[in-house]
Amino acid sequence: YKEFYAPPRVWAGSVSDTEFTMGDLVSRIRVLQGVNRYQGGQVNLSTVPFEYLQDLVNAEILRQQSPVLGIAIDDEDIQTELRRQFSSSADVGQETDPGQLDQEFRQAYSSYLTATGLSDGDFKVIVEEQLSLRGLAALLSRGIDEEQAHVEVQWIQIPVDGDILIDEVEDRLENEDFTRIAQELNAPSQFTDGNGYVGWVPKGAFPELDETLFGDEAKGIPAQAPGTISPSIYTSDSYYLIRTLSASEDRTLNNLMGSKLLEESVDKWQKEALLTGTKAGTARMNFNSRLYEWVTDQV
Repeated sequence: YKEFYAPPRVWAGSVSDTEFTMGDLVSRIRVLQGVNRYQGGQVNLSTVPFEYLQDLVNAEILRQQSPVLGIAIDDEDIQTELRRQFSSSADVGQETDPGQLDQEFRQAYSSYLTATGLSDGDFKVIVEEQLSLRGLAALLSRGIDEEQAHVEVQWIQIPVDGDILIDEVEDRLENEDFTRIAQELNAPSQFTDGNGYVGWVPKGAFPELDETLFGDEAKGIPAQAPGTISPSIYTSDSYYLIRTLSASEDRTLNNLMGSKLLEESVDKWQKEALLTGTKAGTARMNFNSRLYEWVTDQV
């Protein structure tokens, strides 16, 4: 009873009257495993169990708030998205047989489900949640101004879980060139070139760096002066040493930073909605080291 019957039925979380069990959490992580195997990746069990419980709760909060937000996802939307992902496209000028295209779609989708070990229902739930998040992102994008305060930035980014000690990097900066160290040590990133140059960063795109780049008037913290290097800044996954190249100025968002700013806006909405639900008692989670161990063993 303790080893096999009880654990999957333990309450893991809830949003209003919708509840999740530890068994539901294990099922969701196995879905993630299937998708990642297909894409050649792996599930990080040091962080995934709790993150995915939170994702389950976040997805349910959004589902329940969607009618108020004006977000509506139906079966036709899901089917359209499946066809977008798995239908083959004909070359320009090539005649197509609708029956053949439909057959190719079904074969491609069936092969994907077989390769990932997912059921049609499992994957459609994932697609519905993805479409809901897109709807939320489209809604939030209306509140993002095209003109934003930016600071021109170069940085050295060191992974928290790597072998490089940030204190040693700071010591090297006393005698060595910032760009040369960035070339040698920087973690790969879509936001930097080989010299650690990031470019113009808008406020809010990297919230944990905002206080350094833009200051905080309420706390009496000034923005970092152009041409100076910051002390090490610790974030959830990296240490940063930042060299600001300019003072703040209003500039037009580019696509990369606009996407990053929108991603952060969605994340902020989810955190605030979860916090509001937690305070109101409508969103709750139950997780501890014993349950974590059980979930990890099952996965």
